[in-house]
Amino acid sequence: MVVGGGFGGATCARFLRRLAPRIDVTLVEPDATFTACPFSNTVIAGLRDIRGQRFGYETLRAEGVGVIHSEAVAIDPQGRQVRLAEGTALGYDRLVLAPGIDFRWNA
Repeated sequence: MVVGGGFGGATCARFLRRLAPRIDVTLVEPDATFTACPFSNTVIAGLRDIRGQRFGYETLRAEGVGVIHSEAVAIDPQGRQVRLAEGTALGYDRLVLAPGIDFRWNA
């Protein structure tokens, strides 16, 4: 299981699936669309439309990666489970955490 569907998480999920096609690879990502930062200055300058910066997860699904759009809110390493925002618990054999970065506004 991979938590986080940005550059790191999506790439990890894709290559895990390619390198070991017999294993189940699941990506947990709350957003249905990823907005990439590289070249975003061209959007600000009016040289590129924001749609060119946005990507869905259809290609990963087509490659056999399971994609769940939900937020991972807790991890139980002893029980090997990730709890999702709606209360569902997903089991895993191996876990990759790639949640990306965010601002700590109150820090």
